[in-house]
Amino acid sequence: MAGYRVPRRTALLRFEGSDYDGAEIRCKLDVPTQLFFDIWAAQSQSKGDDPAVIIDVNRLWVEKALIEWNLEDEDGTPVPATIEGLLAQPPAFVSFLLSEWLKAVSEPPANFTPPSLNGDTLAAARTEGETS
Repeated sequence: MAGYRVPRRTALLRFEGSDYDGAEIRCKLDVPTQLFFDIWAAQSQSKGDDPAVIIDVNRLWVEKALIEWNLEDEDGTPVPATIEGLLAQPPAFVSFLLSEWLKAVSEPPANFTPPSLNGDTLAAARTEGETS
């Protein structure tokens, strides 16, 4: 059997029509599943949980998923796409950003074909078009 490499997708997240209209974040969509679950869990935690854990998860997101962004500070100086740059942003923005990223990561690719609802298997679908 020949080897297969899963393609690695990226996305440019734009927040048009939101309070963050104009912000653009380029990030990786295909990250390790453990990172996805860690970020999802951190986003779901209540106020009483350890902030150090949430910071560590944000650090992982910056290291593993963030590629670049167009963020600037109040003076118009570009904000580096680093954990320090992320932590300098308002909490509502960071939460919104990670929520939008989680949505993008969990959506199937545009060319995804949903499974058959009639119980046909992939093998059956392959043989339908074949002739003997």
